Amino acid sequence: MLGFCLAVAAATDAAKTKITFLSAEYKYDGNYAEYFGLAPGHTQLLVGNLTKPLQNLFLDIRTANEETQKVIYKFENFPLCRFLDNHLIAQLYARWYDAIVGNTTPIKCPVRPGIYHFQNRLTPSLLPNFHPAGSYRIAIQVKSTNGQGPFIVALAWHYRVIKK
Repeated sequence: MLGFCLAVAAATDAAKTKITFLSAEYKYDGNYAEYFGLAPGHTQLLVGNLTKPLQNLFLDIRTANEETQKVIYKFENFPLCRFLDNHLIAQLYARWYDAIVGNTTPIKCPVRPGIYHFQNRLTPSLLPNFHPAGSYRIAIQVKSTNGQGPFIVALAWHYRVIKK
């Protein structure tokens, strides 16, 4: 119920928030992906070419103020497969999933090799209504327990939030 209340509050406050996307960084582990970055000819579409099946995925998200380095949000080792494979949890966070996943192929665990598309943008509806104004960096890493490196894919978005 808390997640639903936060989602409604965030959607209501979205009209009062402006986000300016400043820059992005992309990395990938060549043992599992052939490419992860901007799709050719696009600025708001990411493409990843996964070369091996993945299971037991975990997600790290860290949001910090660019000027003070103060962390305002940190989530480590979120069991991504439980999220992707659990219909009830997926429904609760469907707004975020739909806004980020750019292809129509549902992502389920184990994640099969292939081409995957993701949105390369932040919208006010994706941020919680309590997100303060300022310049921020959100770092996202997808990790696997059977991976040889610390991450499979990673991205960082630099953005500015202005509250009206």
